[in-house]
Amino acid sequence: MPGDTSVPKETPAVDDFMFRLLNHRMSYAIWCSLSALVAGLGVCLIILHNMRGMVFVVVGLLGVVLFLLAFRRETPQLVRARINRTAAKSYERKFVVSVNEEFVSVKRPDGTVERASWPELCAVRIITTDSGPYVCDFWYILTDNTRTCAIPQGATGEDELLQTLQNLPDWDNDRAIEALGSTSNNEYLCWKRPGT
Repeated sequence: MPGDTSVPKETPAVDDFMFRLLNHRMSYAIWCSLSALVAGLGVCLIILHNMRGMVFVVVGLLGVVLFLLAFRRETPQLVRARINRTAAKSYERKFVVSVNEEFVSVKRPDGTVERASWPELCAVRIITTDSGPYVCDFWYILTDNTRTCAIPQGATGEDELLQTLQNLPDWDNDRAIEALGSTSNNEYLCWKRPGT
């Protein structure tokens, strides 16, 4: 079996806080909305000369204050999570893809270069992982007779690579589209050399 088709382990670790925050964000929105609704009901009752409305106003405003305190506490972590995602995207752009008639190559962020020869190309796979969207979870894996070239989605030059791949005879665009929608650990064979 030529080359290793495993996904490179270089993707930067990202704080899992963002995942927790997305789950909590809906709770925060509901809490703040209900608090504002209770406070609004209290104001309406006061306008109608019902002094019980003051209790609603106090409870509602207390809920809003608690929401703001909780959100303020998590804001620095939210900023860090956004910075980490930006770093992950810029990391993928640091992979630079070159395509010519003889080969495809990718220069990795650490300076190493991987190549696959077009005349010797055996297969093109897309590997997806469940790590996204905060780290790269979509890799093009090009394997020739002796080498494997792994290119992440979002790499500089990806558009030219994809155009070239789509021009391969018998390229399975449906499999590539299916891979785009994947959020789990899968491998999609999009092309293989006829007769292999």
